[in-house]
Amino acid sequence: MRLGLAAEHCDTLHNGATHYSDSQSETNMNIPLDMVENTIHKTKNNGSLRIKHYKGKYDVDVVFIDTGFVRNAESSAIRNGSVKDLMKPSVCGVGYFGVGDYKAQINKVKTKEYDVWSAMLKRCYSETSKKYNPSYSNVSVCDEWHNFQVFCAWFNDNYIDGYCLDKDILSTGARQYNKNNCSFVTHSDNNIKANAKYFRFKWVNGYVAEVYNLTEFCRENKLSQQCMSGVAHKKQNMHRGWSLA
Repeated sequence: MRLGLAAEHCDTLHNGATHYSDSQSETNMNIPLDMVENTIHKTKNNGSLRIKHYKGKYDVDVVFIDTGFVRNAESSAIRNGSVKDLMKPSVCGVGYFGVGDYKAQINKVKTKEYDVWSAMLKRCYSETSKKYNPSYSNVSVCDEWHNFQVFCAWFNDNYIDGYCLDKDILSTGARQYNKNNCSFVTHSDNNIKANAKYFRFKWVNGYVAEVYNLTEFCRENKLSQQCMSGVAHKKQNMHRGWSLA
């Protein structure tokens, strides 16, 4: 009878290891062979993870090999490879979900925060996007905002319904999306800035000038606007030491 009672309190796993139910103390618990500390498991889309501490089938601490991210998971999720590494880049090779309460989807519909965040990253890091919008070839997103949760905190403090994200109006010529450069503006204001002609000129000493107003640039540097326009549109190689960067 005592053997029968013991059987009621344990599960025999496919690998022959025995796991006692959570009703028993941890000191009497046999850890399944595939849940032993430092055992490596592969996930479906998040690389490999290592078992750190098994406290029960619903309570296992794991460490992801690629990022070092530590989280808690159920043994069943570990075995079927569905545990997610929240620090693993999943958008354009740089953006990662992070740890927090903000969601990418609600009822299978993408949130506004996620749409704005992912679109910003694609403008800067998607080769396809940059092909059609070459002015973003040297634009970046600050490291902080690679983390979706951090971006969402700023977004929710600043978002105005119906407005769009802009990095240029607060800081003309800004080449990075960050909390100091960015604001939410009307679509008409954003289009005016977006449609402004932008050029990058390089002087003979290697200095690169980012130009939004060609007339003003030529006046300040005593250059011929006609010649610089020729340089800008690749009809002329150089004018007074300035070439197209």
